[in-house]
Amino acid sequence: MNDAPEFPKITRPLEYIALTVEEAPVDLLRPHPNQPRRFFDPKAMEQLKEDIRQNGVLTPLLVEASAEGLYIVSGERRWRAAQELGMPTVPCLFLRGDSGHTLMYSTNLQEPLSVYERYRFLWQVVHRVYRAFRNDLTLEGTANILRYIHNPHNPRLASRVPDWALERFAYLKEDAEMLLKSLGSSLKEAAGFLAAWEGLHPLTQEALEAGKTYWKGAQRISAWIKKMRRALPGHPELEEDNLRAFIEMVGQYGNDRLLETLAREQERLLAARPRTPRRKVALERVLKRWWRKSSQTRSMEQRDELHRRLRGLEEQLAEVEKFLKGIGVDPWN
Repeated sequence: MNDAPEFPKITRPLEYIALTVEEAPVDLLRPHPNQPRRFFDPKAMEQLKEDIRQNGVLTPLLVEASAEGLYIVSGERRWRAAQELGMPTVPCLFLRGDSGHTLMYSTNLQEPLSVYERYRFLWQVVHRVYRAFRNDLTLEGTANILRYIHNPHNPRLASRVPDWALERFAYLKEDAEMLLKSLGSSLKEAAGFLAAWEGLHPLTQEALEAGKTYWKGAQRISAWIKKMRRALPGHPELEEDNLRAFIEMVGQYGNDRLLETLAREQERLLAARPRTPRRKVALERVLKRWWRKSSQTRSMEQRDELHRRLRGLEEQLAEVEKFLKGIGVDPWN
């Protein structure tokens, strides 16, 4: 374990910033690919534009100059406002090296990061540090490691973690705890976010990434999609393209309006559903009761075997129902 890298210093001297402010053409600046912010609140942007219209850009943007171009590390909101106001240039401080976690900070009427943006950023920062151990580590792999080091007694989480990470458990845990604490968070908070993120429907994960919804809204929409797809399998309105359009329409609704919309859409869709025969409902209840019995198994092997048998039973019942309908026989009467 002596080959583990030294934990990087959280605080750094300011030599990595050029201390002279220079005006840079607005058209040459680009958003940084690691920018944590996904959603730019229109009302807050209007307030910022008015502030810049009256006072100018008070705080220079932090800009990373590379062979690919000039990337904004901090100040994308100011840059967007300057673009909309038609300003030809904005003041900039140029970073000489890796911008590190300065991506967290901004000034000039700073708009705080949302819940999702903040935790996504923390996840990415830990990922950069962990890649010192293994350069091919994916963002998902970092999430698995963080969840495991928070709860190492969970065998399902352990099965997702590569051997090299298990061998360096102590180093990885120490690095994550120190880094997250320095950024105002904790391993418990980060692991909780990652578990909730994994539980989201992929379409709501996609919408969060694109800034089309917010964290609490994504959780509510995800639960609604899962519930409706269970109740109405194969329904055309619940196909991916239609759901994407639906999320784009309701994703920015406030909490109360979103709940009302989801409830109304659920009622509308279920109203057109054919009534399920009573015998089929009774059988589905028995199967649900058996699925809940998995919490009473004594080992992961027993639980997995029960799940395997129940899945097989559900598939066989569906095949029998389909066969009977195919020969003109009502399976439930």
